[in-house]
Amino acid sequence: MGKSQEPLTLSKGQTQLQRTLNTNWHEVWTRWRQSRFRNPIKSFMWKLTNRILPPLPGTCTHCHSPWTQDHIFQECPATMGPSILRPYIKWFSPHQGNLADVVLNLWAIWSTQTSSTHNGNGVPPPITWKRLTKAKLNQERTRMSPT
Repeated sequence: MGKSQEPLTLSKGQTQLQRTLNTNWHEVWTRWRQSRFRNPIKSFMWKLTNRILPPLPGTCTHCHSPWTQDHIFQECPATMGPSILRPYIKWFSPHQGNLADVVLNLWAIWSTQTSSTHNGNGVPPPITWKRLTKAKLNQERTRMSPT
């Protein structure tokens, strides 16, 4: 007999994800807490999961929409993951696949977009975006590899 789960208090955005993607919030919270990710990535994932990532300054140079969490990870066709097309949907959906791949794709999108935005460049062209996010993904995979 399993331990009963206490009901969680969810934000409007979390409730919307639960409704549209069938998110199991207990599963989402437990699957990454004991991971081997670096602390900056854990902090990012905590903010992403709580839907409290700060909006980036300005607007998307591709769509001209504000740089919100939903826009960067869900709505904008220009900000795809380097090896998973829509890792945000996988993260909040049941049976999301390989945890490390999903998290590192999300991190690659966020870290590439924040550095690009803060450098005043907006969304780079698709080939450049793919190269930059792939480099971030590979950098983190290398850091996680046993030496």
